[in-house]
Amino acid sequence: MRHFYLIVDTETTKKQTVADFGAVVVTKQGRIVEQFGAMVHGHFGKLPLFSDPSADPSAFWSEQSAQRRAKNYDDMLESGERSIASPQLINQWLARVNAQYSPALTAYNLAFDLGKCRNTRINLGQFGTRFCLLKAAKKQIGTLAEYHDF
Repeated sequence: MRHFYLIVDTETTKKQTVADFGAVVVTKQGRIVEQFGAMVHGHFGKLPLFSDPSADPSAFWSEQSAQRRAKNYDDMLESGERSIASPQLINQWLARVNAQYSPALTAYNLAFDLGKCRNTRINLGQFGTRFCLLKAAKKQIGTLAEYHDF
C-alpha cells in the first residue's frame, strides 16, 4: 500500500483568515502527484495580508513586505500562475484528494494552518491522520549530536 502526504501552506490576513492556500500530495519518496494553489475568494484583496507594524521595513513580516507580497500575488493572478477559488472549491479538491489518496495531513506549523483554515471555512478536519512538520523536525534534529552541541 502506498503512503501519501498532503502538505499544506497558507498565507494569512490580518483578520486571521487564509488569503493564499497551497497544497501538494506527495508520495513517501517525495514525488508530487497533485498540487493546488489559489488565492481565496472573499479574503485575498479584501483583507490586508498579515504584517507586523513593529517589524523593520526589510523584515519579511513588515508592512512594506506585505505590500510587495500583495503585488506579487496580483502579478501571479495576471500571468495565470494563480487563480481565485472559493473555500467551497478548495474543500471539494480536499475531499477528492482525501477519498483518492487517504493522505496524512501535514504542514510546517500545523496548528497554525488548521486554525486559519477553520476561520476561512476550509475543511482540513476531514483528514484522520495528521502531524506537524515543525514538531517532527524538532524531534529529529534534537537527536543529532552535532546540532545539540551547536
